[in-house]
Amino acid sequence: MANPAYITIVYPAGFTLYAILRRDSDGYIYDVGDAAFEAIGTWNDARVDECDIALADKSGGFYTATFPTISTGNYVVIVFLQAGGSPDTTDAILGSQHIDEKGKTITHETTTIIRNE
Repeated sequence: MANPAYITIVYPAGFTLYAILRRDSDGYIYDVGDAAFEAIGTWNDARVDECDIALADKSGGFYTATFPTISTGNYVVIVFLQAGGSPDTTDAILGSQHIDEKGKTITHETTTIIRNE
């Protein structure tokens, strides 16, 4: 199965961005530390910091992170603008992207970016 290589977004340089990966079939959220999906019932402010995928500012407003290795399925990547010292459930959503993975075919839908400043 071929996962996308990276999670990427273009946003002005100098901000802290992160992504959350959710599985469509059950809404479970990917826990980076455990490298596994966990039930949405465990989601709260304390858990955001365990499930965030930090995006690195590669200069010029180009942010990227390596996409986790996951099984075939449908997923949503949601990118957030971190407002405080750590990720929080109240952080602004910058955009999302649906990833439809069927074997080695990956289709990316158009992403709508909304700036909240």
